Amino acid sequence: MNLEFKKRWIENFANDVEKDFIVNNVYDDCSFVWHIFSFDKISKSRYFSGIDAMKKYDQVNKKNALVYLYFDEKEVPINNKFLSANQLFKYYEVYVYPQDYSWCYIKTHECDKDNIDYLGPYFIERTM
Repeated sequence: MNLEFKKRWIENFANDVEKDFIVNNVYDDCSFVWHIFSFDKISKSRYFSGIDAMKKYDQVNKKNALVYLYFDEKEVPINNKFLSANQLFKYYEVYVYPQDYSWCYIKTHECDKDNIDYLGPYFIERTM
């Protein structure tokens, strides 16, 4: 995953997580930003997971959102293929967020329609 994306994501959603964890479990080439959720590095009250994350994503304003396709290392403007949480199950690892990083929805490669609540999906809003 693009290191610049990871840095922006951490700055907006997990800047209070200990730096050693970030270096070893997020910035590493084989690691993911959502490890902050799976390793319980932030309070569960700060984010939604599973069905609750999907509901939140379906309700949020997606105008001007971007879609980051992790394994393609490609960022694209949101379009009709990415508007509902159910549509995102077609993708292996995908992140959706507005340009201001005020929220982020992550459909991890670990979760699927038959295994919702196992390592995602996740929805987080930036705290001020």
